[in-house]
Amino acid sequence: RNFANWHQDFSYFNHNLLGLKTLTCWAPLVKLSSKSGYLQVYKKSHLEGMASSGLNEKWNKPRDVNDNDNLFTEQLSIKKNVNLNKYKIESVKVELGDVLFFNMFLIHRSGINMSNKIRFSAQNRFHMATSKDFVPYRFIPQRNPFVKEFGN
Repeated sequence: RNFANWHQDFSYFNHNLLGLKTLTCWAPLVKLSSKSGYLQVYKKSHLEGMASSGLNEKWNKPRDVNDNDNLFTEQLSIKKNVNLNKYKIESVKVELGDVLFFNMFLIHRSGINMSNKIRFSAQNRFHMATSKDFVPYRFIPQRNPFVKEFGN
């Protein structure tokens, strides 16, 4: 539940085509512990460049959310030919009030939350909008099943 497997943020937020002028900002909104799960990274894996399987057709088309996939976000996996064994896995032990900045090519995942508390975090992605390789964001509308639609 609410677990993100190994991924790169660039796969989902590829607004600078080369990925060199992008940054992820991540901050915990609750106190974390080993039981609640720290963010895990493959240390220095950003040097791999684009290691994700990339966006597929589904991401480029609006889709209707049905009861079978309530607000589920598809995970884009790391390519099978990427050798992750050469990188060390590190749990990033941050305190409440700390902020992490990392390259959007960094391969990371959420730690497993074994506690009985919800783990909240804030994430922002930054792109250099003045760069020649910048692609503006395009909103793809999706129906939210939890928002009641009102008639005319």
